[in-house]
Amino acid sequence: ANLDQKLHRGLHPNLILLGGATGTGKTSFVLQIADSIAASGKHVLYFSLEMSSLELIAKSISRISYELDPDTALTAAEIMYDYDAWGPDPELRLNFKESEEYYFRKICPHIFIDEGAFNLTTEKIRSRIRQHLDTCGQTPVVIIDYIQLLRGSASGESGKQTMDEVIYDLELIRREFQTPVIGLSSLSRSAYKSKKNGTNIRTDSFKESGSIEYTAEILLGFNRVESSSTQEFMDIRLDILKGRFMEGSGSQHFFFTPAYGFFEESEYSVPQSSPKKDNMSR
Repeated sequence: ANLDQKLHRGLHPNLILLGGATGTGKTSFVLQIADSIAASGKHVLYFSLEMSSLELIAKSISRISYELDPDTALTAAEIMYDYDAWGPDPELRLNFKESEEYYFRKICPHIFIDEGAFNLTTEKIRSRIRQHLDTCGQTPVVIIDYIQLLRGSASGESGKQTMDEVIYDLELIRREFQTPVIGLSSLSRSAYKSKKNGTNIRTDSFKESGSIEYTAEILLGFNRVESSSTQEFMDIRLDILKGRFMEGSGSQHFFFTPAYGFFEESEYSVPQSSPKKDNMSR
């Protein structure tokens, strides 16, 4: 709710790019957003260039199991590989059954995962949106995980030229279909060095950042607050680095539970107690 308010009450037809260091939960974050949108009945077209649809579904069911009952939650790895270990436990099996049923009843009918190969181009994304619109009669929210693995409609001579073309094409796609286009972005090498030295992500931290910085309507940066993170939970600060038509920038803190890919908005920078113990996630 707080992030929605900061983004002018939710998602709008903008090109929204999210950057963060490895391990800060970018995929888990956008997947939770995608599932929430799908559960409301709005269609989501999710282009996954790193993870398979099976892995993403397992991550979603894992998160739902944590929301239902943290004490009997299952990780994505346990769901995919370790049934023999937890299957005999009736409580774990019941949680899994309820989580799986919720996913396939409420979310699955409205989320469409496209396992993009490494030759996925922006033109193929445009074609896939048109096909979805013709078939389903609804323009989907588009999510791309992640943009550095995309190719433009024409091959650029360098990484920067290719990324410039990809960003411009994505901007044209969001204008043509008037739908939010959300892309995950890796960081530049200098940004990783800056993170090690305690410097927060900035607009120029995005890899091949020129066109990203100037073209995207909204830029979001994920920063892990090391001093308040624990082995079980992380304090993640999401900074709005750029927001076209917004009065100013802002930040929102989240509890992130990596084991189950679960994000929860926090009123405070530092968790005061464990959500698993005081049932905050309820």
